[in-house]
Amino acid sequence: MPKRTNRAFLFGSWERDSVNRGITYVETVPTAAQRAGNFAGLVPIYDPSTTVSLGGGKFARTQFQNNQIPANRISPAAANLLAALPAATLPNQNINNYIASPKSTDRGNRGDFRHDLQISEADSLFARYSFSQRDLVTPGPFPAPIIGSSNFQIAPKSDLANGAAIGETHIFSPSVVNEFRAGYNGIQDFRTPFVTENLNSQFGLGGIPVQSGITGLPKMAISGYAGIGEATFLPNDKISEVLTLQDHVSWTLGNHILNLGGEYRWVRSWFQISSSARGSYTFNGSFTQNPQKTAGTGSGVADFILGIPSSSSLSNQISGDLRYNYYGGFIQDGK
Repeated sequence: MPKRTNRAFLFGSWERDSVNRGITYVETVPTAAQRAGNFAGLVPIYDPSTTVSLGGGKFARTQFQNNQIPANRISPAAANLLAALPAATLPNQNINNYIASPKSTDRGNRGDFRHDLQISEADSLFARYSFSQRDLVTPGPFPAPIIGSSNFQIAPKSDLANGAAIGETHIFSPSVVNEFRAGYNGIQDFRTPFVTENLNSQFGLGGIPVQSGITGLPKMAISGYAGIGEATFLPNDKISEVLTLQDHVSWTLGNHILNLGGEYRWVRSWFQISSSARGSYTFNGSFTQNPQKTAGTGSGVADFILGIPSSSSLSNQISGDLRYNYYGGFIQDGK
């Protein structure tokens, strides 16, 4: 039996990354006095319940006595949230009084494998598979459930990618060669909330319907202070898949080189995203300002303690599973 050599080739690789990074946050949180409604020595705050019209589009308000919000005016929801919000690490400062250094984690695995086989003088085959997986967690400045998400990156993120291909080249004769290819590519990109339960009722927040997958606290932006809650866009989950089949024949006819072939492609795009299904609130101090002289008056935290946002938003969760098929063919005379 004749000896056959150099007929098969196998390659494989695997990589793993594990990275920990420290993040330093310098934020401003309400002082102990502010949490109790005491703004003595700070910007003047005005009682929105005393707002009266002066005519001509002008209004007036009365300043809180001693610049103090009465205890019976503090919103129960705000009191619950402030109780969960960590205290200042620099209690003698009114701004930049909270420093935290949480750890972000980045874990990844990647692999590539390929096999080439010369079946016969007329047949060759290859197969390839690639894999990539990554888990990235970028924490906010506060522990759960407060979190304090301020940008797109502050969320657990999980990526998964798979790619595979096979191909066979067959020589029917010196003038006819056929090439077949099949491939698959799939990508998953998931961003999810840190907190996996709905907490609105526990904190006394109303008006936000319970939806599957919408967990954690709404995002609350407080002018001049660190935010509360998780990002509005969560969850943000996407899957993309493509399956391709191709066949190509090269046929030499005298002075003509005829190329013909076809392709089929199946494409899928799945998503489940939210622009503001968790809900969001903004507190900018407009309700505790002096409407006759807004500059240097009013406080976003005072508005928050009173439970009066300047704006809020709420949206539905958006989901879809889109698919389509593509067919194509060609004939080319390469004379």
